[in-house]
Amino acid sequence: MLPHTPPADLPDPLPADVVARYPHPYAVVDVETTGMDASADRVVQVAVVQLTADGRVEGAWDSLVDPGRDPGPTHVHGISAEMLHDAPTFADVAGKLADLLAGRVLVAHNAPFDWGFLHEEFKRSGAEHRVPHFLCTVTLSRRLRLPLPDLTLARVAAHWGVAQERAHDAVDDTRVLTEVLRASLREAAEQGIDLPLIPLRQNPPTPAQRRWRRPATAPRTPCAFTDPGRWVVGEALVQGTKVVFSGDTTTPREDLIARSITAGLDVMNGVSRTTGLLVTNEPDAGVRKVLDARKHGVPVVDEEAFEALLAGIAPGTPKEA
Repeated sequence: MLPHTPPADLPDPLPADVVARYPHPYAVVDVETTGMDASADRVVQVAVVQLTADGRVEGAWDSLVDPGRDPGPTHVHGISAEMLHDAPTFADVAGKLADLLAGRVLVAHNAPFDWGFLHEEFKRSGAEHRVPHFLCTVTLSRRLRLPLPDLTLARVAAHWGVAQERAHDAVDDTRVLTEVLRASLREAAEQGIDLPLIPLRQNPPTPAQRRWRRPATAPRTPCAFTDPGRWVVGEALVQGTKVVFSGDTTTPREDLIARSITAGLDVMNGVSRTTGLLVTNEPDAGVRKVLDARKHGVPVVDEEAFEALLAGIAPGTPKEA
């Protein structure tokens, strides 16, 4: 295992008014991976810190994970192939991890990235998760309007006076994020801000269950923001991004389109080289939009991942500017 300082129990509970406003148990999570694409890359380390609703540590667990392939950017996460020689596979730890997360708000910094990888790993292993919601501390920090040039974990941690010991180590990142979360909850309660909780589907619907949803054609509504280019995996979706929907959805397509337009996205009806993101629950379907996305290298996410991105839209550049 990597050397680290385990998270100590935090003796001071959060104030009663904070707990009353946000009465959730939490699971603070971080994963290290072989790359940035959740559909192709794999988890090499995962760490979890369980918190009570009043912000005290209930338990902590971490493990290296054998990805069955090269560990990827060792210079970033410090995990070598030799270190993974006797590590369990994700399937080996999936049941334990699912139990640790069950019934808790999953908290991560850039949660769509961490949850995207966990979601894919759970699917591969056949294990079912029981996570009701996730909370992205990047999105929460943005709502708190922190006076920072960017919202990296290092920058947000420094703002709250939390020292990092080993960046990009899942154990140390969860220790740091635990303290960041506690400080953020206090500030959110003081500002009267609701937490940006994203609900998660427990069991994705089958195509037969989705069949009654009729796909809609997007109205060509002019977008007020300039095109920032393609969405980058692991980063926020930016206003002005050209988004295309394909196939059946659990939420009526009309609602997804309306919310996307309201959020400042440029919803298109066809995929081209300028498309920033394709949203589909059937990424292996041989339909034109999916085939065109592959042809042009357009990133693809499912509806659940898109919902998470939609909750954390980053400001774009207005066209008049």
